Amino acid sequence: GEQANLRSIVNIGGRVSIFAYENSLFFDANSDSTVTREASRLIYDQVEAGRRWSFGDLLPIARDFQSSPDMAGISLEQLFAPGTQSRTVSARTQRTFTLRRSSEIDVLVNGVIVETLRLPPGQYDLLDFPLTTGANDVQLRIEDETGAIETLDFSFFNDPTLLGRGASEYAAAAGILSQREVDGIDYFTDTPVFTGFYRYGLTDTTTVGANVQATSEAWLIGAESVIGTPLGIVDMSGAASSAQSGDTGFALRAAHTIVLPFDDRPGGRVFSTTAEYYSEDFATIQETTPSNPFAAILVSRYSQPITRTVNLSIGVDYSLARGDVSDRYGASARINWQINPLTNFSAGVTYLDGSAEEDNDGVNFSLRLSRTIGQRSSVGATYETENNLTSVAYSRSPEAPLNDWSLVVNASRDDFGSTVNGEAAYWTNRGEASIAHATTYDDLQGDISSQTTTLRAGSALGFAGGRFALGPRMNDSFAIVTGHESLEGRDVLIRGGIDDPEIARTGALGPALVSIPSNARATIPFDVEDLPAGYDLGTGTFEMLSPLHGGYELTVGSAYNVTVIATLLLASGEPLQLAVGEARSLDDEDAPVIQVFTNRTGRFGAPGVGPGRWRITFEAPQRVVYDILVDQEAGQLVRLGELRPGAEQVEEEAR
Repeated sequence: GEQANLRSIVNIGGRVSIFAYENSLFFDANSDSTVTREASRLIYDQVEAGRRWSFGDLLPIARDFQSSPDMAGISLEQLFAPGTQSRTVSARTQRTFTLRRSSEIDVLVNGVIVETLRLPPGQYDLLDFPLTTGANDVQLRIEDETGAIETLDFSFFNDPTLLGRGASEYAAAAGILSQREVDGIDYFTDTPVFTGFYRYGLTDTTTVGANVQATSEAWLIGAESVIGTPLGIVDMSGAASSAQSGDTGFALRAAHTIVLPFDDRPGGRVFSTTAEYYSEDFATIQETTPSNPFAAILVSRYSQPITRTVNLSIGVDYSLARGDVSDRYGASARINWQINPLTNFSAGVTYLDGSAEEDNDGVNFSLRLSRTIGQRSSVGATYETENNLTSVAYSRSPEAPLNDWSLVVNASRDDFGSTVNGEAAYWTNRGEASIAHATTYDDLQGDISSQTTTLRAGSALGFAGGRFALGPRMNDSFAIVTGHESLEGRDVLIRGGIDDPEIARTGALGPALVSIPSNARATIPFDVEDLPAGYDLGTGTFEMLSPLHGGYELTVGSAYNVTVIATLLLASGEPLQLAVGEARSLDDEDAPVIQVFTNRTGRFGAPGVGPGRWRITFEAPQRVVYDILVDQEAGQLVRLGELRPGAEQVEEEAR
């Protein structure tokens, strides 16, 4: 039967004095708890010292074998880039992750979608997924019930971070464990928790670190080192733990990556190997019952360009099982050929033995052909021998940030049935909207087994300086941009960069809402549609340094928008050559002071002047003073004739 569900997530962020605050609410019209709170926290940044303090609901940063538990308390960390207010998913470095809401997951292996899954909330282990063996790079694209999208990268070949000599990074959090439930958050006051790590650069090529996690039921202590050598990067880590069984377990990991460049081909030869070992009693503070069906995991990959347009990659992996679980091993090879700048072809073969699902054992061949159409569109076709999968897809990405659309359509068929999926989205100055539809056809039953249509919309409401503004969704600081009354209602355009297309504009719905980064210098270029000749906009940019979740009200244009052009003469009638002076308002002491420069004929142009009386003063080579009058109705470009010192002048010509 047909069923309609209305769900949304509301993120609220702002500042009170020196503190930023974040709140996340989840709305589900079909749930007994229509509105549930997902997270609330206060944040204080010590920008100069590079520290961030957080108070409230936390999702701490994890290293190596640590987990990232939900908790409530206080944390201190080096100032990392701010993340989203409430994440649907948190990840551990051991290829496990936790979903907080039901989500649809696209599983990408080496950049290709191999499966789409629908999973309820809970903890998941990547090793339980039916993934292509030999893969070194697994990515999960997770879309929750509200349409929020997050991406997790699980790579056996992580890019380890080397810190410079004497540099450090750290994070620590203390409090109590918590858990998000359907009706809100449960706090376990009887389960205190501490988690933290510290990394230090011994030299420019050697970084070491230590980490610890503990609750009243379990503990984990770990250490790591990253060493840069002439033969590549070596990353080693280990951890010891104790949980419900009371026995101590341990885990070890070693990885090595080396890149050998070619002189005559793009890229280079890349060889990576990772080995991991888990004792039977190894556990974490979240998974206190040890569960390690595989004692050891070995993964290797090699890739290199064959020619300037052909690249080859091969991979092997082996998992040594314990107990009743079978060992897993396999291999893969893939060749990628860029036929021309618009067309790409790839072919691959994988072999898998010992899969958790026996139907996935054996050899699988795959072919993929894709072609770019124009600047933003592409088509592709894929075939795999496993389940006789055939699929075709078309995609179109937007050309501009505003008032543009995207489209993705995919049709596939295998031994179990056929599916047709499509999604169209449109981005505007005030938010975005999308519609998606998925149809599954059961070939065995001869009819449609399921149809789902999803409508989504997202927007943000900002408040600063006594003004509201509606705009696209954002997670950090923002600015509300309006036009000065002297612009007479003309639209103000905000650009992503000096030469970039517009990302926001004022209009019938009021001011523009612009997202800006926090704790980093940002430039907001602006322009005005049909700007009057001679109107002075100053530098044409706003320079910002905003704290986390800061809000600003900015005005483009001002009453001081007139450009005056004239020629200055001395009392003798000779031009005032190559002089530097200042123009000051005689009517408004708060008016800007304008610097004036004359050329060899005494001619000058002074932007940023307003209506009223102004005095232009030069101190060298001799003191000379000129008084001028700018009429209120003169317009933005005022041309004065020859001016002599002392006497008040009137406009000779205005336009």
